[in-house]
Amino acid sequence: MLTHFSCNDCDELSDSLPETQQDCRQTVPGSFLGQWWQLELPGLSIVKHETNYGFHNSAVISDSSLLAYLPIKQGGTLVLEGHSWDGPALFFAQPKTCPVVSVPSDFACYTIEFDLTELSRTASALGVSLPSNQGDLYCLPDPLLFSAAAPLIRRAFMIGRKQELTRHQCADKFVTSWLNLLSHYNGQPQSVDRSTLSQRRQAALNAANYIRTRLSVDLSLADLCEVAGVTDRTLRNGFQDVFGISPSKWLKLERLSAARRDLKAADPKKDCVGDIAMKYHFFQLAHFATDYRKHFGESPSETLRR
Repeated sequence: MLTHFSCNDCDELSDSLPETQQDCRQTVPGSFLGQWWQLELPGLSIVKHETNYGFHNSAVISDSSLLAYLPIKQGGTLVLEGHSWDGPALFFAQPKTCPVVSVPSDFACYTIEFDLTELSRTASALGVSLPSNQGDLYCLPDPLLFSAAAPLIRRAFMIGRKQELTRHQCADKFVTSWLNLLSHYNGQPQSVDRSTLSQRRQAALNAANYIRTRLSVDLSLADLCEVAGVTDRTLRNGFQDVFGISPSKWLKLERLSAARRDLKAADPKKDCVGDIAMKYHFFQLAHFATDYRKHFGESPSETLRR
């Protein structure tokens, strides 16, 4: 019922949660460490995760799910859909959305994925109305709600760890408490407004997708602007909104990550670091090794030998 997972790179992080189609990239240099605790119950899944270094993430929310997202520790500013969040808040993502989030270093949060049909059925039986909102991504920025939600989730983990109740009893107890908590919220949900950033945000995402499929070919800022259909200023602003870095730094980050994936999959008896580096346009091998070690906390040859 309760499982624990740890990883030392963002590829493992993405692969560990396939049901939400995670796509993670480490954005802050250093030896990455992530830990996940997942409580699987009928009709919902509760995950606590902690990471030491910042990363960028996007996740596709399935048609049948409602996602609740509660940051509980952050060593910097959380950027969600290009908007900065520093205070306590509970976020919700509705079906078919793909939230884009830049996570700061020293970060921890709870994520709850509800089966929307089951949640709606229980809410109706209890006479509780789910927060209504016209947008597909919204938040409840209430410190009191935040203060009550975090211990409620912690108690669910404690019960799951001790196995004091059956899985169905644990799920029923949590969902009932969660809905009663939401029923006492008197404010209006706030939409995470995408419209003010739509053009430059979409341009950045289009350019990032283009980069991901062409990591081994030469690309310039002009090429990316042409693909995205915007000026270089708009594209730079879009990358800053979504990823917190410039297009050129994002291209370098993607190439470093691709080289890392190839090094992990390579045979150290047959393959060499130089060939993999040059495949991704790192022609100065000394500079590549320095940048690689700075970003991932180990040398390319150490990754190859593992």
